[in-house]
Amino acid sequence: MSKFHMSWKNVLLHIVLCLALCIVFLTGVLYWLTDDPQAFIGFLCNYRTVKADYYEPVSDRVLFEGAVNGMVKSLGDPYSTYLTGEKLNSFIQGINGEYHGIGIIIGFTIDKEPVILYVIPNSPAASAGLKSGDVLKSVDGKSIDGWEPNAISQSIQGESGTSVKIGYTRGSESYSSDIIRSDINIPSVSSSMASPDTGYIHIFIFAKNTPSEFKQALADLKSKGMQKLIIDLRMNPGGSIESVVDIADQILSKGLVLSYIPKNGAPKSNMI
Repeated sequence: MSKFHMSWKNVLLHIVLCLALCIVFLTGVLYWLTDDPQAFIGFLCNYRTVKADYYEPVSDRVLFEGAVNGMVKSLGDPYSTYLTGEKLNSFIQGINGEYHGIGIIIGFTIDKEPVILYVIPNSPAASAGLKSGDVLKSVDGKSIDGWEPNAISQSIQGESGTSVKIGYTRGSESYSSDIIRSDINIPSVSSSMASPDTGYIHIFIFAKNTPSEFKQALADLKSKGMQKLIIDLRMNPGGSIESVVDIADQILSKGLVLSYIPKNGAPKSNMI
């Protein structure tokens, strides 16, 4: 009887030790994940409340994606963006210089209205009569007032052969066009002579084909007597850092092109 009693005590001791080790382990994990365990636990409790009490079922994936998106937005950094799904595909297509759409490059006016900066020659948009300077108003009958650039682009893009209705204004006149989407090869550079001795190059995005397009535009402007150059980066969302360095290499003879310092590393730089 005493042996059984001692054995029971040993089992209980092992259970207590295991619980203590689990608590220590979980505490260590919490401090490894975050420097504010209380806030992290609060986040988990809030997640559970939303999951349990929302009036209709919601998937964990949706909640997790929303949480990550909120984290990035909370940084207050306009250059930090969380991309996934269609947004990521759209960005990659832009970097590769190819996508399915109607062939326009969109910017914004001073009044934050979406405006067509450039219509790609021989594109569906060009065939439909859209022009640079047209102000976009609706897509498939839905007003796009206040929409983010990515949301507008995604609503216009779609599978080749499908139709999209674009509402726009030109001056005081309003128009709408049903346009059939197609495969689009995006020119990332446009150029012209701004004056007899001044060249102008607008870079819409730093895609993989941008350095070769820039090189061709630069040579063309030099052949026309260019002595000075304006490079326009307005409405440029960014792109490949390799493309930026390649273009800088074409116009700078030496010096530092870019540098950055990782959070926990030595400074990085690209020289030419």
